[in-house]
Formats: sequence, C-alpha cells, structure tokens
Amino acid sequence: GKTASWSPVADDGSFVLAGAETGVSYTIRASLDNPRWTFLDDNSRSYEWEAGPFASGTDAGPLAPARGTQNAKLGVLHLTYVDALDFLMREATIHWWKNSLTVVWPGDSDYFSRGDWSVHITNALAWDVVLHELGHAVMGGAMVTRPAGGAHKIDECYSQELAWSEGWATFFAGAVRLSAGDPDAKFEFLVPRRDPIRIENVPADVCHGPKNEWRVAAGLWDLYDRHEDDGDRLGLSFLPIWTGVLSGKTGSIGEAWALIAKNTPLARRAGEDALIANTLLPPRRPIARLPIVASSLNGLFDGRR
Repeated sequence: GKTASWSPVADDGSFVLAGAETGVSYTIRASLDNPRWTFLDDNSRSYEWEAGPFASGTDAGPLAPARGTQNAKLGVLHLTYVDALDFLMREATIHWWKNSLTVVWPGDSDYFSRGDWSVHITNALAWDVVLHELGHAVMGGAMVTRPAGGAHKIDECYSQELAWSEGWATFFAGAVRLSAGDPDAKFEFLVPRRDPIRIENVPADVCHGPKNEWRVAAGLWDLYDRHEDDGDRLGLSFLPIWTGVLSGKTGSIGEAWALIAKNTPLARRAGEDALIANTLLPPRRPIARLPIVASSLNGLFDGRR
C-alpha cells in the first residue's frame, strides 16, 4: 500500500527506486514524460505502464515494451524527439525551451498548435512528419515570425509567410535526421502524394519562387548541406543559420536570408547562388561591358595623350 516517489532514469536508463523500504515489494510504473515533453492520447490521458511486483533491493532488469505494441510505437516517437533534442543541444541552443511540449498521439491529423504549444501526430513511426511538426514548435518557441496559416500543398504557391513557416519545418526535419552529404536527400513519409519528397533535387514542376515551401526547404538545405551541385557551393553549419533566424523577425525566406547573410558576410555570394538555383532570389543581372573601339585607343601610346 506504500507509494514511492518518481525516480528519473540516468543516461544509461538505470534508476534507483526512491523511497523503497526493505521487505516491501513494489510495482514499477513507467512514463516517458520529462521536463521537455509530455505525451497524451486524444482523450488527454497520459501514458504509463506497469511492471512487477519487484522486491526491494533487487534488480528489476531491462524494462522494454513488446515489439509492435502501441507502447513500442510511443518509444519510437520518444526517441525521435530525443534525436531532435540532442541535435539542438549539439548544433544550436535550447535556452528558449522553457515549457513542456504537449505531444498528442494518436491525433486525428498532424499539426502544431501555437496557442498551447502542442503537436498532434497520427503516425508515431513517420519520423519526418514528427520532426516537421516539431520544427513548427521550435519556430514557435524560439523565433519571432510573422503570422502564417491556411491550406497548403507542398508543390503549389501561396503566401511567403506560409511558405517560410512550412519550409523551415521541413528543413529542420532534414537537418535532424538526413545526411548533409547525401546527393539525393529525401523524406520517407512527408507527403505520400508526391513521395518521395526530395530536398536536394526538387522536381521541375514544383511551383517556383519564395511562395513555395518545398523550394524554401530546399534553399535552406543548400545553405546547410555539404553536397555540391550547380549553384550550390556553400556548406554552413546549422548554428549560423540558427543564429541568423533568431536575430530578427522573419516572415519569408528573403528576410531570413538577409539575417543569415549579415552574420556570414564571407558566404553571402555563395548563399545567393544557392538561393538563386532554388528560384528563391532573382537571377543576377549580367555586368554591362562597354565595347572597346580600336579608334578610341589612338594616341594612348604615342605620347599625344
């Protein structure tokens, strides 16, 4: 009848049950909730599961959900968020992550809600969708952006604000999980209608310009990735991109690039080339060259001028 307190696990997953008494057996109730995120089902119920009973002072051994169960899927979802958190801690900053993100799974659709800082996920195994929606949460928690919303299809054009929001979220998913050196970096579940969504090689029929999220994501990827192709000779780390977009208010890829370029002036031309190649900036105008007329050179070298 006694209840011990919650015991957080160490990095290796081990823990000591706080408050356990000698001679008393305990049932262990486990949860994946932590200060960064909390999991709820679509009825706002938290996820917990039990194991035991175990006698005090004994090793409970490895506790793992059965393969293929809903608990196992929740574990995969949790590990996807762990990957993203590790990436942010390694490549960017997390001081802005002050509140616990509510993760609703399984939800009726995939979306981020800025009002209560929550993400809703339909498929725990769709890592790219999971990270895309987390990318929206990262933008909402860390960045100052112009309002964006409305219906959108990844291969069509709409507003620059919406394209920036959706494009950033897709880029974030790629930065967390895809290889920066992949010559054909692509997603697995993101938009089945256009499967696969290639972030390195965008199909020609995708709407051109900064009002398309696929182009925005690809432009950011070309600023970041290490694979060189036509017009893309830049390989920034994530940090200068991150520092740039956090340094001011953004509502388009153009505004974001102006902030990034300000912090990386030596990379300005290479970055512009990458964005031009992704149709996000207009092509450079050719430099006008005046024709040299032979008669105009008369007298230059004979001492008369």
